[in-house]
Amino acid sequence: MSRDKATSSRSFWNLFQGSTNLLTKAPASRHRSLRYESLEDRQLFALWTDPSFGRVTTSIGSGSEANAIAIQSDGKVVVAGFSNNGSNDDFALVRYNSDGGLDSTFGTYGKVTTQIGSGNEQVNAMAIQSNGKIIVTGFSSNGSNNDFALARYNSDGSLDPTFGSLGKVTTPIGSGHDSANSIAIQSDGKVVVAGVANINGSAAFAIARYHSDGSLDTSFSGDGILTSKISSSFDIANGLAIQNDGKLVVAGRGDDSFAVVRYNTNGSLDSSFGDGGVVTTQVGFGSAASSLAIQSDGKIVVAGTGGSGFFNESFALVRYNADGGLDTTFGGGDGIVTTAIGNDVDNANALAIQSDGKILVAGQTYGFDYAFAVVRYNSDGSLDTTFDGDGKATTIFGTNGIAKSIAIQSDGKLVVAGNASNGSNYDFAVVRYFETTPVITSFSYSDRVNEGERVYLHGLATDPNEILTSSNYSWRVTGPNGFVYTSTGRNDSFVPPDNGNYRITFTALDSEGLSAQATGRVLVANLPPQIASFVVPTSGRANRTVRLVGRATDPAGSNDALVYTWIIIGPKGYRKQLVGSTVNWKAPPNVGRYVARLIVTDGDGGRAVRISAIKIRK
Repeated sequence: MSRDKATSSRSFWNLFQGSTNLLTKAPASRHRSLRYESLEDRQLFALWTDPSFGRVTTSIGSGSEANAIAIQSDGKVVVAGFSNNGSNDDFALVRYNSDGGLDSTFGTYGKVTTQIGSGNEQVNAMAIQSNGKIIVTGFSSNGSNNDFALARYNSDGSLDPTFGSLGKVTTPIGSGHDSANSIAIQSDGKVVVAGVANINGSAAFAIARYHSDGSLDTSFSGDGILTSKISSSFDIANGLAIQNDGKLVVAGRGDDSFAVVRYNTNGSLDSSFGDGGVVTTQVGFGSAASSLAIQSDGKIVVAGTGGSGFFNESFALVRYNADGGLDTTFGGGDGIVTTAIGNDVDNANALAIQSDGKILVAGQTYGFDYAFAVVRYNSDGSLDTTFDGDGKATTIFGTNGIAKSIAIQSDGKLVVAGNASNGSNYDFAVVRYFETTPVITSFSYSDRVNEGERVYLHGLATDPNEILTSSNYSWRVTGPNGFVYTSTGRNDSFVPPDNGNYRITFTALDSEGLSAQATGRVLVANLPPQIASFVVPTSGRANRTVRLVGRATDPAGSNDALVYTWIIIGPKGYRKQLVGSTVNWKAPPNVGRYVARLIVTDGDGGRAVRISAIKIRK
């Protein structure tokens, strides 16, 4: 086991993070562009439009708390933490169907509890493998102190006997209490966990890497385990992420500061990051990082808590460049953002990054009671005011509610897990949020017209929070030859200048910047020219000039130039072609019957034809 020296901190009371969370009624005035869907044994994820919907929880044993959440590829939601069996706490998992009912194909009516050791144990983090197996990690008691603990479950909730000892793995790290607080799965299937270990009476960062069968990977730090002292005080790792190049980034607390450490794939400190692999950032009094994520551009976002003293804490967010330097394009130019939600204690516990680069942070806020809190930031660190009006959403559930984990569904809905008070102990609590964007209820247009005809447009939308007026609607039409037409209002019309395909886009935009769009296509058919005048004499004399006259119009009134072509055929294979609306044709010396054909074409392939016979005499 290697012990790398470094520099940073956190107080020992946070050594094992197990918190009590709660769900009940949210004040209607709080949720404008955000609504929540609550979770209970009988009903989950109903699309509630009334945010005052009552308490919903899932109880396990004689008390339970949720610390981790993950969403399967089929949309089912897995929540993990611990439950009390009457004597001790055990690993606990619950799986819900996407419609909110407990998944009866998982464990016992959707619930699984697992005893790992001889005392208290709990799940702090969870990951789902590509094959659908579920890995959880946290700590278990060996009778004297706590060790890293992992368990792997099959998709039906049974323990996977191919992992460790009948699905369970315990790993002692230090000489005292150890706890794994975060987990990540490498692209090669190896499992990495990070947390805290007691090294000679002092808390240190601790990381272990396992093969996919649960055995320690000795190619990592020599024995699969490493610890790092960041500061002379208490150091605790709470978050873990794996870069695309396989390097490990770990975040937590060191000496009352955010502490971020990057390790090479073999477990050695990455000297190209910060100061010998370590970066510490103080964000006020008692600051600590709880979670991190890596952006697509390689920048590292870390969330946690910072403040000016006890009972005056705020959400804190720090973004680092790939080399560990503070990103000065984030926040106020120093790479740091703090956000007060309530008037007392606000703690950020979880972090997720949306596909559009916006950053979500979940935790708790304290006013008179604790409540779930979710904040969304733009990619530059500013509050996203399209999210619940001011970037902040709180949901009150009874007397205590603490959000511990957040996940983003494939449809963009946010799922937050935590704990709910039932009056005597705590239950699992899960809430799903969705933004109340406008909903387009009517969208119609003339999908096929001829050139010169008018296209009529109609659109209408509703919004749960406001009455939309004409100024909330806009139209954009694009077509051939760079044609662009824009307007506002529910109804409109336009005349396409040419034939071809036109794309129609209807947008409803509410006052909070949330929008909905509908698109369609209009096919404008070409109309051929119409010959309005066709003057061809019925007879003429050989070797004399015969005047031929044609006039045509384009019904669409387009600007396409009409092309007139005369073709005259006669005896002995005679053929003559002339171009122009009016032409002078010199009749040949051969007498007989000749036929004059006028062909008029437009620029879009339309054509009109007229034919007349001419008798040529001597």
